[in-house]
Amino acid sequence: MIATDLHARFCRALRAARIGRGLSQCELAAKIGISQARYSAIENGRSSPTLSTVVRVAAALDADPRELLAGG
Repeated sequence: MIATDLHARFCRALRAARIGRGLSQCELAAKIGISQARYSAIENGRSSPTLSTVVRVAAALDADPRELLAGG
């Protein structure tokens, strides 16, 4: 469950960046070495990622992790 507005903005930014790069959840999850179910939980606000996961996701999306964390 999304606990804060910041977390909600992060989730929206993550989804927008993934879709903007034309990647499915499965494709992105494979790129960063986690399961699609785990990635889905992160993107949908049911789970919070570790900082290292945020960095790996940002690298896979060619995005700045600070921008994702700030909500895009």
